[in-house]
This record gives sequence, structure tokens and C-alpha cells, in this order.
Amino acid sequence: MPEGADSVSWSVTPSNSGVNIVSGQGTNQVILSLTTGYSGNITITANIFSTRCGNNSASRTVWSGKPSQPTSLTGPSTVLSGALVNYQSGGSIGATSYEWWLPYPYETVTTFDYFGQNWQKLSGASSTQYIQVFTGYAGTSGAIQVMGENSCGCGGARIMSVSHGTGGGGAIPVAPPGDDGDDKFIAYPNPTNNILNIDIVDKSDKSSILTVVNGKLYDLMGMEKREVLFLDNKAIVNLNGLNKGIYVLKIFYNDKIESHQIGVN
Repeated sequence: MPEGADSVSWSVTPSNSGVNIVSGQGTNQVILSLTTGYSGNITITANIFSTRCGNNSASRTVWSGKPSQPTSLTGPSTVLSGALVNYQSGGSIGATSYEWWLPYPYETVTTFDYFGQNWQKLSGASSTQYIQVFTGYAGTSGAIQVMGENSCGCGGARIMSVSHGTGGGGAIPVAPPGDDGDDKFIAYPNPTNNILNIDIVDKSDKSSILTVVNGKLYDLMGMEKREVLFLDNKAIVNLNGLNKGIYVLKIFYNDKIESHQIGVN
């Protein structure tokens, strides 16, 4: 009981929320139960009664049930085949994570297979409001869907229809199957405006690449703009702050130098 209080009366609104007080009425702590499939805001109010100090109340509004539908879904509705594409969801009230569905059939993978036919999403990076996906080479059209999720389940979906076409959105991370060239590494997305990923083209060929790999990013005047630090033959380069234009990425390994032209937009 709060200091100076004679009694406490609890209430929950709206009355049709299905949230009921199970126990604790008249004390400073109550246990609630959710008995219906209601999803929305509820307000919990403690009415404090005191003959000495007067009456007072305190309220708190919380979300109950499954999350709300995300407020928005942005990204290209027409995509290039074999491309990396970014999508962004608006907020979902009550969500602790997000569930993304891609045009069927799609795959959930630990690393992108850049020669795969189906749409792909990463298992370790698919529960936030932002997602990067691989569109595959099958040209499958369908819908991108995103839902807020919490312990009660998934809420309503925000849906965007997508199709493949020339001039569509996304960046091609590698050459199409059968034309991967002699490069050991790929740099993607290219062009980009914030993050550049570097990885091995043929992951079965790791044994031919030394553990000591490093790189540098230069402008066309030969000025070093970024040092590239590799871990397990992979690197992520933050390009924020660079001017738009063409840069040269040089990767040093096995006494060799591999060069890539990088566009920053």
C-alpha cells in the first residue's frame, strides 16, 4: 500500500479489451489476464484513497495483444534479377521484432547464394524494421510482406507487390552465373551510398587465400579514403561522408593486388 493511503482501487479501460484483474485489488500490485484476442492500447489506473491526504490516481497506457500493422513499407516495386534490394518498414506498436515474407518460393539462408534462383533473406538479419534481400534469377514476382511480432504472435501485414524488370531497383553483387571472371572477391552493393560488403566469390576456395588480407579504398586522384579491415576473409566498409563518384578498392592477398571500381551515390 502506498504510504499514507487507506486503500487502492484498480481499473482497466476500455472495458471490451478482455483484460481483467485476476488478483491484487485493494493492494499496491495487481495481476492481469488477457482473455480475448483484443489488440490495442489499454489504460491501467490506480485510484488511491486517503482520508488524511486526499484522493489521487496514477495511470499508465500499454499495448495489449498482437502488434499493430506496420505504418508503412518502402522499397522498389520493380527489381532487377540477381540483385540486392533494401526494404524498410514503418513502426509497429507493440512489436519486439519483425517477420518478413518474400515472393514464394523464398529461402532463409545464413549467407546469400548469389547464383541462386529464389528470393533469399538472411536468418540473422530478418527480424528488424530494415531488411536486405537477394531477388534471385528466376524472375519470380509476388509480394513483400512485413509484420510486427511479439509474444502474442504476428500482427497485421503491410504488403507491397513486386515484379522483375529492366531498370528496376537493386544492385547486382556479382556477374550472372557462368561469367564470374578471375576475381577472388566481390564487393556489393555497387553502387552504394553507405555500406560496402566484401566477400569471397567462391567460398569453397578459402584455402587458397591467406588469413592475412587487407585493403584500401582510393579516390581517382590516388588519395586513400578508407582502410579496409578483413576478418575471416570478409569486410564491411562504412562509406558515410564520402563524396559521390567513382573510387578504387584494392585488396591485397597472397602477394597479389585485386582492384574493383566502386560507385558511391
